[in-house]
Amino acid sequence: MDPMRLMNDRKYGRTFLLLALLFLLSGGYLKLMALEKENLSRSLEEENRQVEIFSKAPHRPSSLPFLESLFSTASPASLVNAAEEGGLKVDTVSEEEKEGENGIFHIFHISGTGTYAQIVQTFDIIKGKERWSAVNLKELKRSPKGLAYEMEVQTFQIRGTYEKEKYSPHRSHGHRQEPGGENTL
Repeated sequence: MDPMRLMNDRKYGRTFLLLALLFLLSGGYLKLMALEKENLSRSLEEENRQVEIFSKAPHRPSSLPFLESLFSTASPASLVNAAEEGGLKVDTVSEEEKEGENGIFHIFHISGTGTYAQIVQTFDIIKGKERWSAVNLKELKRSPKGLAYEMEVQTFQIRGTYEKEKYSPHRSHGHRQEPGGENTL
């Protein structure tokens, strides 16, 4: 069969045109995939270069001591001093420790008497002196000596670094329990 006659035939011409279009599209798709792989390899090379630069950089000192100073623990004496600085009379102070999902924190229960302005001023003093603490007024009622109040001060503790937690006995097996020999499956 003559190739020119085959090319000029309408039936085969459409087939050749569709095949040419298919080859052109598949070539374009392969070119796009190759460009995507080249971009990925360039980004990985850049990431490797950044890691090498970081590993050659001088070691920076840790900022953990600064963070531990931000989360210094509050004492009942410091809270009583802050309340008395605000003009409140403190009758009782009690402390309890709770472990929540965000770590361990202390709760101080303070009760006494004073005026409304003194109570509000004491809130400001405690928030200014004790960082990372929350002051909640639990009860406020009239008494012969003025306003009787009960407040709760929550102070949040630092959870520590990963190394401190990793080897801590109460976190290694969960809920301070030693691993048992029972099969959970």
